[in-house]
Amino acid sequence: MPPLLTAANAQTENLRSMLIAMSEDWRVLIVKLADRLHNMRTLYAMPAEKQRRIALETLTVFAPLAHRLGVWTIKEELEDRAFAILDPSSFRAIERALRDRRREVRGLRTDCQRLQLQPQLLLVLQPEEAEKQLKSNQNSLLY
Repeated sequence: MPPLLTAANAQTENLRSMLIAMSEDWRVLIVKLADRLHNMRTLYAMPAEKQRRIALETLTVFAPLAHRLGVWTIKEELEDRAFAILDPSSFRAIERALRDRRREVRGLRTDCQRLQLQPQLLLVLQPEEAEKQLKSNQNSLLY
């Protein structure tokens, strides 16, 4: 006799069997990820407990699936939206810190442009690009 399945175990088993069935055609997985992304974008209309359940499922099943398929933009958005639901205060704190950092960098860029320090700024923010430009400038001087 099979063991009794809880609702969570039944949901997990259902999800697992669905993913195995879909794994024969990767395009079906992409459609499923797109569907989950749409669901996450419209999650605000659902009750809080259902939001948390779907966000947790998204974080544990769909974001790793997107990672494995190499669909980084979908993976990142799924993680961000799930995190915003599962830990809203931490999400807001990180969002504020990023906003402040962007503002600070924007101010530094403006100051550097005003002081004509664009090449030095490029060296700090994008060293690989600066090195390419430096080599290009050296080559143009040689020829």
